[in-house]
Amino acid sequence: GTPRQIYLNPRDAGAASFLGDAIILPAVLGGGWADCALGRVATDAASEAAGSGEIVLRPEQLRLTAAGAGDEPGAHYGQVTRVEFGGTVCKIHVALEATPRLLMVKSAGIELPQIGERMRIAVLGRAHVLGERLPTAE
Repeated sequence: GTPRQIYLNPRDAGAASFLGDAIILPAVLGGGWADCALGRVATDAASEAAGSGEIVLRPEQLRLTAAGAGDEPGAHYGQVTRVEFGGTVCKIHVALEATPRLLMVKSAGIELPQIGERMRIAVLGRAHVLGERLPTAE
């Protein structure tokens, strides 16, 4: 496959981590969805994978927005624990509220959150189900 295909669709957790920063989460799979620490996330599963498994997201697939006064139903939140300024690509470390898990999110260096700020976490795109083989484009 192409470098992009391999990066987005690694065969296993080892390959996912070798190819770049990876967020690997245990999940309950079913009907093209994964229920995980970030809520219900669409997957790219080629088959109707069901049961326990693992998904992988890349840090750039997560978007942070400042949490409002009230929680939105189904939304997930976390608190910023660390910010690493890197110019065009910065790393924001967020502790999830629902589970004892730390995530690293990549973001542009404009308007970075402050340490301690509460953020809403959204997933962009689909999670890759580890162990799933996706059809290749001919």
